Amino acid sequence: MGVFMPNIDDLLERHKAFWRKDDVDKPLLKVTRNNSIYGQQVAPMSFPLPDGNLMEDDVFYLEPDMLDPKRFYRTYDKASEQPETNGDLFHVEAPYLRVPWMEAIVGCPIRVSRQAHSMRTEHIFGNDWYNHVDSIKPDKRWKDKLLEFVDYLVGNSKGNYLISNTLMRSPSDMVEALIGGDNLCTGIYEYPDKIHSLMSICADVFADMAKAQLDKTPAFHGGYCNYFGIWAEGTSMRTQDDASALVSPNHYKEFMLPYQERIVSRFEYSTIHLHSGSLHTVDAVLDSSISAVQVSIDPQPYGPTVTELMPIFLKMQKKKPILIEGPMLQYEFDELLDKLSPNGLYIWADIESDEDRARRKRM
Repeated sequence: MGVFMPNIDDLLERHKAFWRKDDVDKPLLKVTRNNSIYGQQVAPMSFPLPDGNLMEDDVFYLEPDMLDPKRFYRTYDKASEQPETNGDLFHVEAPYLRVPWMEAIVGCPIRVSRQAHSMRTEHIFGNDWYNHVDSIKPDKRWKDKLLEFVDYLVGNSKGNYLISNTLMRSPSDMVEALIGGDNLCTGIYEYPDKIHSLMSICADVFADMAKAQLDKTPAFHGGYCNYFGIWAEGTSMRTQDDASALVSPNHYKEFMLPYQERIVSRFEYSTIHLHSGSLHTVDAVLDSSISAVQVSIDPQPYGPTVTELMPIFLKMQKKKPILIEGPMLQYEFDELLDKLSPNGLYIWADIESDEDRARRKRM
């Protein structure tokens, strides 16, 4: 857990400078060691039930009434005048991140495997998906449950942390969950109007739920914090397009990016999450109205090295603030600090050893 910042005003000014890409002496930094989400997980995932007992089944389907917010968070008994921080970032809490909330809201079943530490969605439409586009209706049970988590976090905070929107998968990810990756790809050619209809429905659900969460979240010094712990002087949200890995840059610009533009137009600040192993959409994103770009470094051997990514990072910095997160060796962290401008730069470096990286490559 972090420590209290001695001067909150100074930190807020640094966060303002990040969004403006002002001239600064150093980037926003968070440094951890061997804390990566890519670490090996051996014990099954613990899943607390509303009655306080732990789920014993390894595999089960998740329903909204199986989730009780108070079972998933540390309880804060004492009030704090300012929130905790992690490095240069605010400590944020968000509605339970493992749940694929957006996919559940549009009707996808959620299959949980405690041993695999996963919550996976299942498609609800088969190869005749194009006949069912008009049948999609948001599930009020899941919408209400998500907002119940927000209400709980607001009441529990007592000033100790800031609250961000949950991890929300994008319209393209929602469409892929509904009809499957194969149908998404072939549908672009065979039923483009139907793909656009699905994207439009999902974009509206996404934007409405992002706004609904912020409407319940108290402002902090007149602004809001995103999932990454960066505060902004207005409404702020995170989006993503993991399903863009399935399509070409041109198809991304035609079928996915317009719906991101629709979403971010409803908020003052926005950040899109990308993966280092799938950056073919960067040029389109850099020309969009999205405020900032976050890149999760896919660990070796699954993605390019930091050195290989440097030309892309430098190109990105010319147009937008960038956030870089992930496992890296010390010399890779040093390379980022040495070659990138600190202006509009955020780095969460999870420092690993040569032995750690070699061990993961053998996994």
